[in-house]
Amino acid sequence: MYWFLLSWALPLQAQEVQTSETPGIATRSTVRLLALGGLTQARLSALRALIDAELEGAEVELVIESGGGPVAVWVEQSQRDPSTIVIAVLDTRQPNHWQVTIVDAARKRAIKRRLPWGMAEDAAALEAVASIVVSAVAALQDGLEVASQSVEEVLRDSELHGDAPPEAQEAQVQPAPDRGQSPETPAALPEAARPKTWTIDAGVIGALASFAPAEKMTWGLGATLGVTWVSHLAARLSAVRFREAVFQSELGEFRSTRTMFGLAVGPHFEIEPLELVPEARFVVELNERRSVAGAAGVTALEEAVVSRYGALAGALCRYVPGQYVGVSLYGGAGYLPRRVKYVVTPNNEVIAELWPWLLVAELALELRLP
Repeated sequence: MYWFLLSWALPLQAQEVQTSETPGIATRSTVRLLALGGLTQARLSALRALIDAELEGAEVELVIESGGGPVAVWVEQSQRDPSTIVIAVLDTRQPNHWQVTIVDAARKRAIKRRLPWGMAEDAAALEAVASIVVSAVAALQDGLEVASQSVEEVLRDSELHGDAPPEAQEAQVQPAPDRGQSPETPAALPEAARPKTWTIDAGVIGALASFAPAEKMTWGLGATLGVTWVSHLAARLSAVRFREAVFQSELGEFRSTRTMFGLAVGPHFEIEPLELVPEARFVVELNERRSVAGAAGVTALEEAVVSRYGALAGALCRYVPGQYVGVSLYGGAGYLPRRVKYVVTPNNEVIAELWPWLLVAELALELRLP
């Protein structure tokens, strides 16, 4: 399938060019790529891995840059470097397509192509970009031309200068075959190089949460399950069972065990190897009153479960040391509007009162499925 995409993407002209007409091709060994549009570092790394994998053994160095500045100036400066063989500009600023501009640095000729899917989470888009760049390098090293228009003409007509993008050219591609590879068999792509779009996280939680004046903080253990749309949105479920708290007074005592369930959503930000998710979390808290014992003359009520509902606002920071492991730290504060007091009748003397304000800290060890 990728051979077909590549055939569509880059028109290589099939005439051979004598080495004497283009002096210095054999000594050029640098590919310079400029990425526009704010691709994440993870996707730039994935693109580098894809290109390096296909150029292995070709003795070519890849230099990837990102950021602003006039594109024409950057291209001109790159052309002055006698070691540059191919200059590529990847523009991902449009929501419905990407544009790839390839410049033959020695001949000062260029061509541009539009990739119509153009979504940052589309792995096929990165693979197509890598195939276009690699095919251009292979063709130039084999003495072929890859473009017929002047650099100035292509950049002037290109949306890189803010003009409306022209329609894709009708010319078809017959790319130079990859070394050691038949056209029917696309290059195998390393799994680790494919950009992650979705991840699933499952782990165990150690939690600490505020409770009541007599039991200011209690700790608990639980589990979490989350799904992340990388660099867009994250959602997760959590459940924590806290240790038993004992409330005592002159009127008697009882024990309370609480369980807290949460559903959290928030935007996902990634700066490898760190991830940040500001979260809004809906909370359900179940308090089980157990082992009720009244003092002399006091009647003990039966065991019961009291529920509270509320919301938390906080942030989760995750460290990802490897592909399948993550460690996250969460901190948040919230409010449970239902006021809960345990009293003795008929005088309504308070034995214990639960705080409506909630402070929570969680540490989780996670397994990740990319």
